[in-house]
Amino acid sequence: MEEVAGYFLFGVDEGYFEIPDNSQILSIAGFLAGKLRTGEYFMNSGTISETELNSAVETYEKNKDNKKFGQSLIELGLITQRQLDTILLIKEE
Repeated sequence: MEEVAGYFLFGVDEGYFEIPDNSQILSIAGFLAGKLRTGEYFMNSGTISETELNSAVETYEKNKDNKKFGQSLIELGLITQRQLDTILLIKEE
């Protein structure tokens, strides 16, 4: 999936494909290709705002826990466990 997503993004960047109307498609492709981190994915897909992402990053870096950033987003109430599980499952497959 990662390789296919990378080729898709390359095609979009080079103008071989039209940019999809649905930003979710580009967000998922960017996440799968490793161009977007977890927080950036949720921001680009419209789940959280840039302000919320920046605040979450600040909180995450202050705490320096051993947990993953996605878990911090859940604890802050910005995303649900299901949303995180779904995107991570897609990436694993």
